[in-house]
Amino acid sequence: MWCVVVCFNWRTGRLFVRSRSAKISFDDLKADKLSTRVEMADHFVDDLVAQARKLGGDQVRNAADILEKWDRQAETHSDGTLLFYRFMLDAGSGLGAIGGYAVPPDDRQPLTTPRGFADPAKAVQLLDSVASSVERGYGSLHVLWGDALRFRRGALDLPGNGAPSLLGAIRTINPGPFLNGKAEAVGGDTYFAVIEFSNPVRAEALLGYGNWSRAGSKHVDDQLPLLSAKQMRPVWRTRKDIEANLESRTLF
Repeated sequence: MWCVVVCFNWRTGRLFVRSRSAKISFDDLKADKLSTRVEMADHFVDDLVAQARKLGGDQVRNAADILEKWDRQAETHSDGTLLFYRFMLDAGSGLGAIGGYAVPPDDRQPLTTPRGFADPAKAVQLLDSVASSVERGYGSLHVLWGDALRFRRGALDLPGNGAPSLLGAIRTINPGPFLNGKAEAVGGDTYFAVIEFSNPVRAEALLGYGNWSRAGSKHVDDQLPLLSAKQMRPVWRTRKDIEANLESRTLF
């Protein structure tokens, strides 16, 4: 049995397919959907760290140390995501603000291109500038992603996870403007589901912004804690499950 996973890189605008001969389980697919792995980190972080240590001063080397130890995820506890996001954001589309790629995109090599910097000195200079900005704004280069990215809805303000689309994660969460060092998630993953067409059907889903918008309803923000915890809720499809979870019943 072949498993085929189709991925779209929003940063480069390229579609590619990964396939494998082994079966994929429900839990495997769910873990893949909730993965916050930052694809762009695999293309640029190693080179950025090496060039910063070669060409930079103390501050940019400290930033390089953080990026080297970074888990390359966008988890609530990830230390380095903010630095890399700010760097890629300021570098601009195609790294145009710092001279472009050392190796341009190649559709035949989607997992290894683009990569590197055509002008390493400009890349290091930009990382130094980003590090200075982060240091001024947060009092430290060590900033947990969930402290900077927030999930807000109703009365809740929770640590966020997931990566902006320009960083190339399957779990896409796009932040709005940063105010006082924090940004609210304003786009990306909204409704998503994992469904196994077995007998019986197994399904989990989540609607992060809730099923209701009326003030005072618990369904405005009751799914937000699951979003923050990277969990999903069961989909109730059978009469038994639906009746077991009824909140009200009206007989006519």
